[in-house]
Amino acid sequence: MRKFWILSLAVITYLLFSYTNIFKVLKAGLRRGEADNTYDGFYFSNTEVDLGYRKRHGGQEWREIVGSWNHHYQVKSQIEGDVVNTYPDEVTFLVEESEACRDPPLVLAMVVTAVTNWHRRHFIRHTWGHPALVQVTGVKPLFVMGQVNDKKHQDSVMRESQQHHDVVQANFIDSYRNLTYKTMALLTWAAQHCPLAPVILKIDDDVILNPVALREFLLVYLQEHPQPTRIMGKVRCCDPVLRKGKWGVPEDIYPKKGYPTYVAGPSYIVPTPIIPTLLQAIKRTKYASHGFFRFFFLEDVYTTGLAAKTSGVHHYNIFSLTNSFASKMDYYWCSGARVFQENVDMKQAIQGWNALRILENLTYIPPYVLGTS
Repeated sequence: MRKFWILSLAVITYLLFSYTNIFKVLKAGLRRGEADNTYDGFYFSNTEVDLGYRKRHGGQEWREIVGSWNHHYQVKSQIEGDVVNTYPDEVTFLVEESEACRDPPLVLAMVVTAVTNWHRRHFIRHTWGHPALVQVTGVKPLFVMGQVNDKKHQDSVMRESQQHHDVVQANFIDSYRNLTYKTMALLTWAAQHCPLAPVILKIDDDVILNPVALREFLLVYLQEHPQPTRIMGKVRCCDPVLRKGKWGVPEDIYPKKGYPTYVAGPSYIVPTPIIPTLLQAIKRTKYASHGFFRFFFLEDVYTTGLAAKTSGVHHYNIFSLTNSFASKMDYYWCSGARVFQENVDMKQAIQGWNALRILENLTYIPPYVLGTS
């Protein structure tokens, strides 16, 4: 019961804080640059209100942005200190697909997936990641996974890779506790092989994406911020540290009572110019009261919270573009007013996608039917 009241208080505090800041921004009518629209680490913009969802279904605009992208621009790392986490320098790829970004996309969607989640990957390839739709939206999926000891599963991954050429497999054991390694691997791959894409999207394979809405959001955002430096997503503030359960962290691992501001892990956007400095911060982020640990298994807290704080990277809150309720497919997502839909099962995902397909007039993409080859 005590845990329930602590979590309830944290949620209420976060909501009051968030909506208070939104009111400040809207009341003031701020339409300035990134540095001015900051309140205690949060950034709110009228971009979310101004999207309008213009329903332009051509790929010309996103290609113009990519074509004019200044790939020489990079946020220089000012981080000093000893390296405490060497994995970013040790990443190797069993399956690399180094040519996957030969034609740079607007968004490289790096889908965090488990080796056995082939049905989720199948769904994505035939829905929001369909090759015909990628040409229109500029949102290209690439699936990221770790190693497995089961030869049958590994052989299946190799066949899948040879067929689709959209799988990246790195040198860590694929497990929930190793999600931080998976994020480090995908950031490393993006830095090495896809520097010409303006942003990468880290997205779990059970999050359903509206790629048209994402494109529209980014067309506006990147015009307003041609040199983006903030991690975009559902910003979380003041979360208490749980000591038990799935997300429990022992006090000797993380002695503080609360986490720094971070972005929730199911989906967030990272501008490519900040990836190198973020990786440098990951290598030098300490978080224990005595000594240090190689990595922190809560990847969103570690990457977008602790490491981002070390590197001086801030956040851009787009929580209104995400629906997190698992009870039903959100109406606003189905109507095109939101970008990300979390926590839905396959039946809900199929129903929601097929509704969105009609709404966005994506009739050149066949409706998804379970069992589609």
